[in-house]
Amino acid sequence: MQIVIKLPHMRTTLEIRDSVLQAAREEAARRNTSVGEVISTWAERGIYAPLTAQQPRAEYRTGIRQLPSRDEVVTNDHINKLRDELGV
Repeated sequence: MQIVIKLPHMRTTLEIRDSVLQAAREEAARRNTSVGEVISTWAERGIYAPLTAQQPRAEYRTGIRQLPSRDEVVTNDHINKLRDELGV
């Protein structure tokens, strides 16, 4: 037999990075929910996520859209080659 106890939400003050707050605001607007609900969901995902070496990448991290995964590690040599090609 499983007993589930639902606790009420607790209000608290947190210091979070501006980029995290902005990402949470954007996600809340997309999902038509509160920023607090979005941050709570993200926190729960982090707490309960299995600790494996092959975690799937989040679509957004700190408000920045992530590139698709590749079969190679991007090194400084890759970046320098692109800079040379682009003249940056």
